Amino acid sequence: MKLIVAVFSAVLILTGLACTATPDSVLSPVEPTPSSDSKNFEEECHENMRVIGEQQVIYYAYNGFFASSLEELGLSGTVCPECGLEYLMEGNERTFSIRCPLPSDPTHGSIVDGVATWTPGSSGHESECRANMRTISSQCVIFFAMNDRYPDNLDEIGMGSLTCPECGNPYIYNGDEQSWYIECGKPEDPNHGYILDGVASW
Repeated sequence: MKLIVAVFSAVLILTGLACTATPDSVLSPVEPTPSSDSKNFEEECHENMRVIGEQQVIYYAYNGFFASSLEELGLSGTVCPECGLEYLMEGNERTFSIRCPLPSDPTHGSIVDGVATWTPGSSGHESECRANMRTISSQCVIFFAMNDRYPDNLDEIGMGSLTCPECGNPYIYNGDEQSWYIECGKPEDPNHGYILDGVASW
């Protein structure tokens, strides 16, 4: 029953994404759609990698291990919008990584076990903060699948030092055997929102 709750919560993390049913896939993922604006290549690439990472969390919840290829996730053909190459992905029983395939440095970065390498810029604090909370939520679901409970605190999933990129305050977190809650630490009202059991407030 708890695994069903974890799977359902993982699905709800994909706030704002629609799913289409296919007979060959349990996950029914949605491929990111790049825009034609060349100035947003890096941002689009980051969003693509986030979507792949979120699908990995769902895949793990169903199978007990991470997918080793985009094809396993049903995301074959998902490419970096700048170079047009497929993302480099690895996965096994305990870890996964997604890397931008740009052939020259610097690339657009990578995601390893749900943690992105890119840092917040001078703008877009709200979207970066919400991306942080989605990452924490993904890690909570992975932790649940391994431990049959949600983490007691963010240090338990290695994210105790993660802070809101605008105010620098740590995230507010509560977790137990059945539920988890993560909220932006910004003291002003409204802050950047919260996620309760995979359901985002935005």
